[in-house]
Amino acid sequence: PLPAANIVVVTRADGSGTSAAFTEYLAHASPEFRAKVGTGLTVSFPVGVGAIGNAGVTSQVKSTPFALGYVEMSFATQAKVSVATLRAGNGAWVEPSVTSVSAAASSMTARGIPDDLRMSLVDAPGDGAYPIAALSYAVVGEAQPDAAKGRALARFLAWVLRDGQKTAPALGYASLPAPLLTKARERLASLTALRWESGHEGR
Repeated sequence: PLPAANIVVVTRADGSGTSAAFTEYLAHASPEFRAKVGTGLTVSFPVGVGAIGNAGVTSQVKSTPFALGYVEMSFATQAKVSVATLRAGNGAWVEPSVTSVSAAASSMTARGIPDDLRMSLVDAPGDGAYPIAALSYAVVGEAQPDAAKGRALARFLAWVLRDGQKTAPALGYASLPAPLLTKARERLASLTALRWESGHEGR
């Protein structure tokens, strides 16, 4: 039985990819929400209190009776807060987990991956796919002005797309599906480190 108390809505007060994914899902589920609130990194919610960052929202939800908010799964897992089981597009009820987020990514990448890697995982059609999922991006300039820093950055990103994938689930993140990893590695290969010295270009 639910208590006779008002729900305290906690939202992100700062720009956030988490807000973008969450509002995209709400707009997909409710034309009224799309018309009144819209989608994006920053939106003006009609109710609730704002908090900065996933950590801020998590802390506010934990310290406020009857509070409801949205955060990355990794923060919810670490903070041990209750999470929402949602009904997917096929009618099945799905819990948020590394497995259900992987299912969302796999089902969407199976439809094709754009060259710029920009794609939505919201309300993915695959079995067992959690309806609110998103990719995390590293936005990197293709031409790096400092050769040493550019090479270090490339090595780090190569590690992320290789050995780093093995550590993701323990941190509450899903590993990328193989087709997306291949595409991301192709993009990484285009990264160059440029330094103009003595009239010549070092690469």
